[in-house]
Amino acid sequence: MSDFIDLFCELRLDNKFVLERPANESCNLTELLPAAKAEGLLQKYFGQKSWTPFRESVEAGICNL
Repeated sequence: MSDFIDLFCELRLDNKFVLERPANESCNLTELLPAAKAEGLLQKYFGQKSWTPFRESVEAGICNL
């Protein structure tokens, strides 16, 4: 959550309604084991070779905000 809030604030400097970062939030470094299968499904059904990077995904998601 903190990573998203930090990136949102960086991309929208003029937004005054962003929540504060949660205190004492630890970083989640979970690795998804079936990642190869998921990437295969992305390729098969959407023609996308890999995951969309976090920053790129957030930028696209807030482009009209």
